[in-house]
Amino acid sequence: MKVPSWDGPLYGEGPPSARIAIIGQAPAGEEVLQKRPNVGPSGKFMKSLMAKADLNWRDCYLTNIAKVQPTLNEWKNLPWPVEKFVDILKEELQQLPNLNVVVLCGKIPLEVLGGKDSIENWRGSVLWSEKLGKKCIP
Repeated sequence: MKVPSWDGPLYGEGPPSARIAIIGQAPAGEEVLQKRPNVGPSGKFMKSLMAKADLNWRDCYLTNIAKVQPTLNEWKNLPWPVEKFVDILKEELQQLPNLNVVVLCGKIPLEVLGGKDSIENWRGSVLWSEKLGKKCIP
């Protein structure tokens, strides 16, 4: 599917009272089309897993590290350095006064925000993110 270009950033969504933030890598085709995070296949899968765990995704804040779709959906093709996006993400999360924990969905969020690699070794662990100043769970 060819994705139309859209130059605006795609920020997260969720209630300001959210205690949980769920962070993915970057928006993909469907997210860009709908201008909403986590509405594509990966987001639908994540929401189904949350339902099985008796978590309502509408009570969480959903966002991505990158606020734009990388060219060819390749992380290395981001238009700006990743730290610029991390700064934007930190500002975004500061708007959530009740935020208790950040769920890192995937390898890239774990590496960038958790400072760890090999998600298989860390999945389900509680980590401290120096970059976010928050507890994180991959």
